[in-house]
Amino acid sequence: MQNGSITRSTRSHGPDVWEFRWREAGADGKRKHRRMVIGSIAQFSDKSSALLEVAALRREINLNDPRLSLQPVTVSELVNHYRQRELATDHTWKTHSTKVTYQGYLNKWILPRWRNYTLSAINAGEVELWLRSLPLARANLDRPMPQPTSRRLRYHDEKGTTHPL
Repeated sequence: MQNGSITRSTRSHGPDVWEFRWREAGADGKRKHRRMVIGSIAQFSDKSSALLEVAALRREINLNDPRLSLQPVTVSELVNHYRQRELATDHTWKTHSTKVTYQGYLNKWILPRWRNYTLSAINAGEVELWLRSLPLARANLDRPMPQPTSRRLRYHDEKGTTHPL
């Protein structure tokens, strides 16, 4: 189980930022140092407010700890965690329209197919075959790329006058 640490780092351009640092096992079994920018000093005025922000991140880091994972995680559980962490209304790093679109993808495509699968049971080849089987993917492959419209092929001069190209 890891708690990680929060440090204040200076940037050459812009305000100082809070970074969360931790270590995790790499593919070769050796411990790797990791870090992630949590936010700027403007967003989190003190270390304690930055610590509150990393609570969900700590859970993600410790999910791979064999001492804590007593049962396998399903895609449904992962989606619920993603919704709480990334798609919550109080998080502003994704726009509202992006959140709505991602919710639609999860509900329409991902959960109906993968809901009960454990993460360890999913392999890349199976996911690729599933992606190719989606009707939207086939429709996009058969359709030629759209030509630019004259409305998009305009420019504005310094006086604000619109001119077609």
